[in-house]
Amino acid sequence: MNLKKVVKQKKVVLATDAAFWEGKMGSHQRILAIVKELKNHCSLKIFYFGTIGLQRRIQIKEVGLENMVVSYKDFDQHLNPEEAGLPKLSSFANVQGLKKRRHDAFYTTFAQYLAVAQPNVVLIEYIYLAYLQDAIPSNCLKLIDTHDVMCFREYRFYQHKMLNAISMSVSYQQEQFILNHFDAVIAIQNHEYEILRKMLPQKVLLLCPHSVTYDAQYQKSTEIKNIGFIGADNEANRSGLDWFLQQVWPIVKQLNLNLYIFGKVGDRFQDLCDADESIINMSDNLTQAEIYSLVDCMINPVFVGGGLKIKTLEALAYAKPLISSQEGSVGINNQDENGMIVAHNRLEFIEGLIKLVKQPNLAAKLIQQGKNTIEQQFSPESCYQPLIDLISYC
Repeated sequence: MNLKKVVKQKKVVLATDAAFWEGKMGSHQRILAIVKELKNHCSLKIFYFGTIGLQRRIQIKEVGLENMVVSYKDFDQHLNPEEAGLPKLSSFANVQGLKKRRHDAFYTTFAQYLAVAQPNVVLIEYIYLAYLQDAIPSNCLKLIDTHDVMCFREYRFYQHKMLNAISMSVSYQQEQFILNHFDAVIAIQNHEYEILRKMLPQKVLLLCPHSVTYDAQYQKSTEIKNIGFIGADNEANRSGLDWFLQQVWPIVKQLNLNLYIFGKVGDRFQDLCDADESIINMSDNLTQAEIYSLVDCMINPVFVGGGLKIKTLEALAYAKPLISSQEGSVGINNQDENGMIVAHNRLEFIEGLIKLVKQPNLAAKLIQQGKNTIEQQFSPESCYQPLIDLISYC
């Protein structure tokens, strides 16, 4: 039997409410990477809970997904599922902390689409869309991509007295109950895979880290002049960047360095940028290629979160040495030789940046280590092979 041919014939539907083709957040990059790999192996459609106007159609085409994304607005949002002979929406996953992401119109239109598409596999992105599993036919493989173990993420934010950036709340028991209703659960990094293994001992679990591809063209000289930080406007990024600006930057900027802030988080620090010409807010107007062409190294001083820090992987993939907090390095193996300096406190962040500036050989060494890390741990082929294998056998 030709296994590749079998997989290619499988119909897979991925459900999401994220305009992931925009690539503005780590979660966008995660979904885009999975989609790009899946479309190479099977017949893929993306069911999107949002409007697809002209600008979005252009963006979708630019990332190679033309005619693959279907909007829920193409279906009757007011149809009664029972009267139409479709599965009824139950109270499954109707927990208080997920209610504001629950929409009858999403369910109704998704059920209509699945009845027509008749896929072999449905992949749900994020736990807050788990209620859609009621619409999935019983002869279809039901998968969920977790991105984070939400109950543990929420607890870490609570420990740091921060609001959960995703504004979701589930207990351990609720998350366990919800995930147990899927045929297989996808973990994004090894630590969370172990958590899920204990939470769901009888469940099929897939370890599928986020994938990136190393791009040597962004490897510039090992002289460190321009430092970069990238992040969406959430409390974890704001807190981490504020800490860096207060505790580290006043010292290291004396080395004649510039700090470029990319993403919406920079808008929160515009007043500081106006007062200090060494700090430049670039907001979210640049592509990844443009971002990494401007900088010589990256920082990731985040102290709370979950999942896998995609900005960390991107820095290594774009041939940039990286200084990160412990939290920013979670999920990446070979801790001492993976392309980054892990700083546990203010002094270690300062020392790390001084070493990078003063020791060009260290930057070159980290760049090579980063290349090895990406190619050995995070290539698309290795990251998503467990998922492709499962689809082939369904």
